Parts: sequence; C-alpha cells; structure tokens
Amino acid sequence: MAYFTYEAYLNLVGPRIDGAAWKNERDFFSKRPYQGTRGKLKWICEKIEIEVERGKRPYQTIEELRKLRDFLAHGKSEAYAYDAEVEEGQEPDMFDGLNIYKMVTRENADRALKDIEEFIEYLHVRITEKRSEDGTLFKGKALHFPLAMASGSTKRT
Repeated sequence: MAYFTYEAYLNLVGPRIDGAAWKNERDFFSKRPYQGTRGKLKWICEKIEIEVERGKRPYQTIEELRKLRDFLAHGKSEAYAYDAEVEEGQEPDMFDGLNIYKMVTRENADRALKDIEEFIEYLHVRITEKRSEDGTLFKGKALHFPLAMASGSTKRT
C-alpha cells in the first residue's frame, strides 16, 4: 500500500507538471525511457530539474516495494525445494523459504512507511520550489494535504 501511495502521488503532481504527458498517460509511459512508475519519476525529475539519489534510501526502499508489488500483482510461480522435519500428525509450512517471508516483515513495513513519506516529502518540497506559481496543489505537506478543494463565491440571492 505504501508503494501505491507513491504511485498515486506521482499521478497527482504529474499532470500539474506536464499535462500533455499525462493526457495520454498509458501510451506515453508505456515505452522507454519513461516506462512505468520509474519513467514517471524520471519524467517529473527532468521536467522540474531535480536529482534523486537512486543508490540509497529512501529510494532503494521504493525499489524493494516495487519488486514486492510486482511479485504480488503478477502472480508468477516460484519453484523451491527443502527438507523439513515434521512431527507426526503435523503439516509442514509449504511456503517456508519463499522470498515473500523475507520481503514482508514488521521491520520492512515500518521502514517502508517512513521512507515513502520521506521520499514523497522530498519530491514535494523540490516541486514546490520549482512550481511556486501553482498556489493550490503544492502548499503544505504532500501527505497531509486537504482531500478536497473548492473555489468560487458565496453570492446569496
């Protein structure tokens, strides 16, 4: 879910940064060098001229989450074998040794939530610096933003 938050943030700010690219989002982001969510980040970073340190946290956590998301979303089988001692009348854990157990831990979940928020806020601050003329979307913290906005007047008759 943390990775989906990251994807949603890119899809929130992307059209404000370059509406033309997001107008035909599926087509535009379906080919290299701007393919998928990584491509969206690359496009946004190029458009607003910001750098992301891809070789360390928090970005590395995003890459780990992308792998987990792909593992879960695409449901490819994983072959493995192991020996297990099981007491009579008990069943062995048929998922022992799967990567999912290494990927999904309390520590990884805590780190993911922290790193996703840190990374999104990093982007948000940089976007705000570059797009200060857009007075609605880029105010405040990215993940503590109002869920709705309205404009207009209160003319009573």
